[in-house]
Amino acid sequence: MNDRLDGLLVAGFQDALAGMQDLVKSVPVREAYDMGYQAAHAALAPIAWAKAIGDRLDTTQTQDLLGVSRQALAKRVASGSLLRLPGKTTSYYPRWQFDTAAQEVRPLVQRILKIFAEHGERDPYMIATWMMTPNGDLSQAKPAEWLENGKEEDPLLRAVHAVAERWGGPNDSSSPEEPGRTCEDQESLSTACHLA
Repeated sequence: MNDRLDGLLVAGFQDALAGMQDLVKSVPVREAYDMGYQAAHAALAPIAWAKAIGDRLDTTQTQDLLGVSRQALAKRVASGSLLRLPGKTTSYYPRWQFDTAAQEVRPLVQRILKIFAEHGERDPYMIATWMMTPNGDLSQAKPAEWLENGKEEDPLLRAVHAVAERWGGPNDSSSPEEPGRTCEDQESLSTACHLA
């Protein structure tokens, strides 16, 4: 990592701690390192997720792009024609699913989401990170890039079927350790594997 960047991160952390000395004094020595380690991961987790899921639009931007209401967006999500990533204060919509020039959702998105749903996969973050992960079945292209570049549909749909079948079953937990899934299976699909 960049020494200057390391220094700025450490300095910011130290400045924050300096303003919380009453709390810092109450931290058991044996837990201090682990708390600092967890704080670093927590601080950078949003950046890791943004990188994993790619460019995205918030709810207002998506409404503006498509010229629809929040209710219309919710209906599209419920019908399986649009992928929504719930956030703390708003929802996000991965940019790859839109043809921004035509101001519409790419027609293939609904077919992709349907395949995942048919195999029990409805976790939008798993789908979004898979779409941004290089795929051997697509000559190492990311499925999102394949979709955006208008390449042949069949290889993409076969890749979606393959991963959906491999993941299989309902997704009852956001844990990477659910039955049938391991961090190795998800290789870089979920920062939960790397942040756990």
